[in-house]
Amino acid sequence: MTEENLEKLNYQIGSDPTYNNKGYFGYTSEVGRGIANYCEFEDSELLSLDSQTIFTWIGKLHNTAIANNLKLLGINATPKSFCLQFDGRLDPGETLNVLQNVCSSVADVAVAESLPIEALADCGAHHRCLSDEAQQQSRHDWIDMDFVTDWINRIDKLTPVLESNRFFDDLKLLAEV
Repeated sequence: MTEENLEKLNYQIGSDPTYNNKGYFGYTSEVGRGIANYCEFEDSELLSLDSQTIFTWIGKLHNTAIANNLKLLGINATPKSFCLQFDGRLDPGETLNVLQNVCSSVADVAVAESLPIEALADCGAHHRCLSDEAQQQSRHDWIDMDFVTDWINRIDKLTPVLESNRFFDDLKLLAEV
């Protein structure tokens, strides 16, 4: 990989990733952001692929929290690592507003506690040995609400990706991860 490609991926040579629960290196969101940077997509935009797939780049855990809140509004979405896949086509004029409203309520503790965190993150080998209260606190700790709030506050546009875009086929593949 060339220095230029590393720069596009926003990678700093000599800095090793660390994995923890508060988003200092939220692995899939960092990978997603790196891919978005490489594809020259802006931090402030959501990408729409065929009006059913919205690329968030923030990782499956946070996408799952958003999908759970969308379900409360009667909107079905499947969370993926880099995107949300909606059961039906979305009105492009409403998508951004709906996501902004939903993200503002992701912080709800009840929603965080209902997430299948153990299926999405490594809570540790002894997580199930903790008391119910400690397990709930652990689940809540995995959702970095400041990260979600900062992320959605940066977004100011929804950009459709046309088939003529040189990254269209790559994005179709990434939508399945």
